[in-house]
Amino acid sequence: MKVAKTRRQELLFAGVALGMAAILAALGGIMRLRGGEAVAEVRAGDAQGIGTHRVALLELHAGADPVRLSMRELGVDVPVFFELAQGRIRFVDVGCPDKLCEGFGWLEHAGESAVCMPNRVSVTIIARADLSGEEEDGIVRNRQALQKKG
Repeated sequence: MKVAKTRRQELLFAGVALGMAAILAALGGIMRLRGGEAVAEVRAGDAQGIGTHRVALLELHAGADPVRLSMRELGVDVPVFFELAQGRIRFVDVGCPDKLCEGFGWLEHAGESAVCMPNRVSVTIIARADLSGEEEDGIVRNRQALQKKG
């Protein structure tokens, strides 16, 4: 009798754990579809070569079609392109000799970053919860917003 009760408790615990995992996965999917939990902050070197400034906050939307975006579209005249797809971003087709930044691959989690040193461009993933209301309003959500910005 004791063995059957223990087995029943184990099955109940496993069912509850699987149910919780399914709920968390569903909530994660909903968050990604409504814009995701993170944005990509693109920064570029300033004219004096001393520091950097924020060029754009880019929405990382899992449901959006893949987009190729140039720094020129963001208003900075350097030969750097990004690819945004499935809630991620990466450097592609950069105009520098070593192309090390392309080797960083996809960035998607808060705190991840990549830098193209020759072109003085960086991208960092920031948790959306860490943004102020003003920053949230400034997120570039689509290509039309870029055209209005430029």
